[in-house]
Amino acid sequence: MQLWSIVVMPNGRTLRVNIFLYLNPLIQEVVVDPSAPDWLLDLVSSVTERYNLQVPINKSHLAALPTWFPPDRIDEVLPPEGE
Repeated sequence: MQLWSIVVMPNGRTLRVNIFLYLNPLIQEVVVDPSAPDWLLDLVSSVTERYNLQVPINKSHLAALPTWFPPDRIDEVLPPEGE
């Protein structure tokens, strides 16, 4: 993959710098908001395919209850039924 950037020098001239960078070794996983709609996962997937990134795409598990959460207090954090 080729990335480029334009740097404006103090004297007003511009300098274009080409940087060749392989992202696969740098990105281990793409994590999406757990409440994100399915179309966003599809979009992220198509972008990773377009740029030939071979990384897993997952929804975050941060919205899940921790394993140590006491079962007798579950009603305190869950929304009422029907919402």
